[in-house]
Amino acid sequence: MANPLQSVCVRRLIKDSPARVFDAFSSTEALSLWFSPSPDISVEFEEFAFREQGKFRLLYSMPDGTQPNVSGKFEIVERPRQIAFSWNWEDPDPHANIPTLVIVRFIAKRDCTEIILTHEKLPQSACERHTAGWESTLDRLEPYFLTISVSNLHMEKQND
Repeated sequence: MANPLQSVCVRRLIKDSPARVFDAFSSTEALSLWFSPSPDISVEFEEFAFREQGKFRLLYSMPDGTQPNVSGKFEIVERPRQIAFSWNWEDPDPHANIPTLVIVRFIAKRDCTEIILTHEKLPQSACERHTAGWESTLDRLEPYFLTISVSNLHMEKQND
């Protein structure tokens, strides 16, 4: 009997509004600053059409010189509530050609936004890797918002 497909779920609280947190997922300019599991891993966007049925293709550059690629399509884009997209590693990745689904929900919590990221349809062998990857990636999102706040503060002072 084949192993059943699994889901992993990662949660994070970000001290900002759901609309602004959602927007951090919506542009290559924002994503290029935080959307990788480590500062040593850069991400380049070969294609990024942020709309329902829009396609994307990400090229990661790893410290060891490898360049794993991910492609997919946006299934749901509902600002500021949720995003859902397919996530497909490309050859020669060990999890290549396994169609999976990522759902990101943004929930207002007082002065914060809770991100609930669920990655579905994963083979059991991919769960640990994807949990660690999403945890590390979302860890990089919070400093992104601190940087934006500092940048906005500097711009406000310059305009005074």
